[in-house]
Amino acid sequence: MLKSPKYTNLYVQKKAYFKAVEIYKLLLEGDPQNTTYWNSLGYAHIKMENFEQARQNFQTAVQIEPDNPSFHLNLSKTYHALGHKKSGVRIPNLPAAFLPTVVLKISPALPDAH
Repeated sequence: MLKSPKYTNLYVQKKAYFKAVEIYKLLLEGDPQNTTYWNSLGYAHIKMENFEQARQNFQTAVQIEPDNPSFHLNLSKTYHALGHKKSGVRIPNLPAAFLPTVVLKISPALPDAH
């Protein structure tokens, strides 16, 4: 088994999520503060429909890097998949300069965006 993030991404692309999970766990043993690994591990669990495990992985990423909106979004999607449709996740202390960029990137076709 190849223990590299590069190869792990290939496992994900090939939908070999179980292998990807194994490798991300090994990578996290060596770098437990790596939020990219936590987020990617959560993604692999989502694809395997292991929603509770994915929630734990995304929650860890949020705890380590609370200002990353992608981690909050993934956590929110996981809560939704778990049936917690009203469990909104707030993004604390997000720089104000970031918000207009997100709105324009997400919904430039909306009439209110113009």
